Amino acid sequence: DLTMNDNLKVNYQPTRRIIHVNLIDGEHITSVQLISLDGKVISELTGNGNEIEIAAPQNGVYVVLVNNYRNVYSKKVVVH
Repeated sequence: DLTMNDNLKVNYQPTRRIIHVNLIDGEHITSVQLISLDGKVISELTGNGNEIEIAAPQNGVYVVLVNNYRNVYSKKVVVH
């Protein structure tokens, strides 16, 4: 089940080529997946806090899926 995105903040930092992800309510992130629009998992990390950084691949549009203990959040991110 995908949950409302309001709790998920995604910030792409082009100078460092990373995507910074955090859950605003402070819940712990258990994993983050970066998925291309054709459905391929580009990168995946496990987490143990309420924020995580994931390396940005080549330019394009991706979906960030963030799991915590109860929910899955998603947000689109543009890498340039």
